[in-house]
Amino acid sequence: MESEILVSPDFEGLILGMDWLAPQGTLTWDTPKNLVRIGNGSWIKTHLAKPLVKVRRILATEEVVIPAQGQVAVTAHMLHNVWSCQSPPSQYGVMESQPVSTMEHVYSGRTLLPMEMTTLRIPVLNTR
Repeated sequence: MESEILVSPDFEGLILGMDWLAPQGTLTWDTPKNLVRIGNGSWIKTHLAKPLVKVRRILATEEVVIPAQGQVAVTAHMLHNVWSCQSPPSQYGVMESQPVSTMEHVYSGRTLLPMEMTTLRIPVLNTR
């Protein structure tokens, strides 16, 4: 079966619409085991846990050079729909200072984030 798949930098995961689900046949839920099956396909594990912390993914939008022992305001994009819990989003959030996972000796600065914006300037520093 052919399907149109749309890709967006603002979404993480897969969203299946009724226009795709309906032709697949029966949708079967096994809620005690946290499983779902589409048509005659394999059982798929569903997600149950609701983390206590709200998390948004923030990505740099361009390549940046951070000089040794320097700090740069990096243009970044915040994915607006990837809260990891069900409570309504707040007006502001805080990004704590933490190591950048893909770079040694590079840290993001503690920043107040407006939740309505998706394009931001994030302080990033190089401690080497």
